[in-house]
Amino acid sequence: MLVRPSIAAACGPLFALLAGLAFCEAIEMVCESVPELALKWPNDVMIGEAKLGGILLDAEISGDRIDWLVIGCGANLVHAPEIPGRQSVALGDFITPPSPGDLMPVLLSRVDYWRSKLESGHGAMLRAAWLLRAHPAGTKLGVDAGRIHGAFVGIDDNGALRLADNSGRIATIRSGDVELLRVVAERGRQER
Repeated sequence: MLVRPSIAAACGPLFALLAGLAFCEAIEMVCESVPELALKWPNDVMIGEAKLGGILLDAEISGDRIDWLVIGCGANLVHAPEIPGRQSVALGDFITPPSPGDLMPVLLSRVDYWRSKLESGHGAMLRAAWLLRAHPAGTKLGVDAGRIHGAFVGIDDNGALRLADNSGRIATIRSGDVELLRVVAERGRQER
């Protein structure tokens, strides 16, 4: 999807959250019965602890504004690839999956809905809806192979991840590869 948002460049990361939320809603609207979908910051759509899909963004920034933004969405509808060290899942593992042609118009509609909310100053509404689908507060997360780790405490106004370390200090993460640490710990025990 190509969009030309009328928001400040600092709010650009919110579009990853927006797209993930819209993707979950579109799947639920198109499918009669679907397992519970969840979001993992910044761009993963999950079923349980397995990745169903993800969001990629690319943008052109001029000064403090976004000229254009491309949103790419990918989901394992029929089949999930085997990826070493990662759990993946497909909708086809649970239900008859929708076709991309059935899913896309609903996805575009949900992106438009959330984009209009964001651009009209209702970013708090978007963040609250995203948080309802995110891992619960206190979930242990690691960023960039555990270089940074802590307990999930939410997201800031621009969509950055907020983690608390053991002393309660809050780190704000603007980008990185995020893992659920419980999954990493369990995987390590299984490999021994």
